[in-house]
Amino acid sequence: MAAVDTKFYEKKKQQTFYMSLGFLLLVIIGTLALYLYLGGIQTKTDELQTRLSWIETSISSIESNDQIQLYSMYQTHKTFFTKMGEVSEIPLFVSHLKKQFTKYGIQAKGFAYDSKNGVSIELSAQTNESGYAYQKIVKFLREYALDENAIFSVGMISNFSWYDRINYEGTFLLK
Repeated sequence: MAAVDTKFYEKKKQQTFYMSLGFLLLVIIGTLALYLYLGGIQTKTDELQTRLSWIETSISSIESNDQIQLYSMYQTHKTFFTKMGEVSEIPLFVSHLKKQFTKYGIQAKGFAYDSKNGVSIELSAQTNESGYAYQKIVKFLREYALDENAIFSVGMISNFSWYDRINYEGTFLLK
């Protein structure tokens, strides 16, 4: 009978055993490294969570401040407040122009206000003992344009009609 060399198999067994042991050690080290890495991430996440809750608390305390609430409401409704501000100036515009028209003997009828185009008013002047209609209009246009207290600049007169009674539409732009 031929003798079988068993050292070859024993060597092979030993080599497989050491490779398995090395792989197990590699898996244990990898698992430990991942566990430590996950622990570091969890710590950072907890720190960020704590900071986020602190910031949310700060924001809610700031939002409870009445002045901040008013500013926030103003920002939300800014265009509405601007429109209301313009509308509230209309009585000032009307009284200012009414005084000027009375001073020069000009009658006003109708009133339209647009923040872009200014104020439009149907105006008329009548020839009577205080002067001719066209003289009243010319005097008003000349003197109002030079008046330091005028809050409007006079726009172009696109058309007018008649002789004894002159009707026209006046446009006034805010200075």
